[in-house]
Amino acid sequence: MTKRRSKPNSTRNERAGHHKISSVVSYRAARLIAEEGILSVAVALRKAARQIGVTDRASLPSELEVQSALKSQQALFQADSQPQECFALRRTAVEVMRWLDGFSPRLVGSVLDGSANRFSQIELEVVLDDPKQLEMFLLNAKVGFEIRNSRASSLQHEKVQRAGLLYAFSIDGAAICVTLFPNHASQFCRPANGSMRARLAEVEALLF
Repeated sequence: MTKRRSKPNSTRNERAGHHKISSVVSYRAARLIAEEGILSVAVALRKAARQIGVTDRASLPSELEVQSALKSQQALFQADSQPQECFALRRTAVEVMRWLDGFSPRLVGSVLDGSANRFSQIELEVVLDDPKQLEMFLLNAKVGFEIRNSRASSLQHEKVQRAGLLYAFSIDGAAICVTLFPNHASQFCRPANGSMRARLAEVEALLF
């Protein structure tokens, strides 16, 4: 018995269909981030898929594709406001990083990659074995904070779990999230969106 071979046109059409659905979901998720203030790309992606009725995971875009769509939308529809909003958050990030300089914080996320808007939070990472040091620092500064478990990366190509504690607080109306990693796990301290981390001097350079 001879096996039936799939037709090349059928395969190409299927791939084209997946690509089209992926693009639609990407831009819907990007709108949710830009207009509704959803902070998590993964959450926006899941909500967009539900709204459109997409259940086939193979047709879903990656978080990096959503971020690319977000930057495209911001360039088209928020060119007059989003750059200023991101700049203001970067300026606040510099002030917070100077304040936390003893912990050698690194900036990650949307404020670093330039896609932040008025809804975004400033995401920092710190390598520190004893969380009590940061907690006492915040308490002495009379800064109220919440402690949460940091999420695991949902990127398909990202195999490393983002283990650590997340300290959430606000300064001058800006939402700050500091993810704390133990020293032995510093090699796993990588931002979920695949971007680089930036030291204080590198963030200061973004202001000029």
